[in-house]
Amino acid sequence: MSHRAERVRDLLIEVGSEILRRVKDPALGQDLISITDVKVAADLGTARFYVSVLADPLRQQEVLKALERAAGFFRHELRHEVRLKRIPEVRFELDHTLEHAAHMMKVLQSARVQTEPVPPPEPPPE
Repeated sequence: MSHRAERVRDLLIEVGSEILRRVKDPALGQDLISITDVKVAADLGTARFYVSVLADPLRQQEVLKALERAAGFFRHELRHEVRLKRIPEVRFELDHTLEHAAHMMKVLQSARVQTEPVPPPEPPPE
């Protein structure tokens, strides 16, 4: 990632988090939603915002749809908040990193339980 794209990414994460709090869609509800990462295209034409939603999978999809509906508002607000020659097209995707990490922890825990050393057998009585 170029230095410029990295600076734009950091700026979009910061400003995007502020804009996310201003989105007034009842479908977003009271769920904890956070921007975990932004991938910016090399030409800065699109920005893919990765969001983490602490909710069940069905609710996560509802929140994602609400965010997609708010993409125009989001881009409009970006235009007022950041100084870029070209404001990128906004896209949202769910970030499953936390769920994947929790799953891996469970797998590691179960592997640890299965591989704990077994005490040596008692020697036979003489």
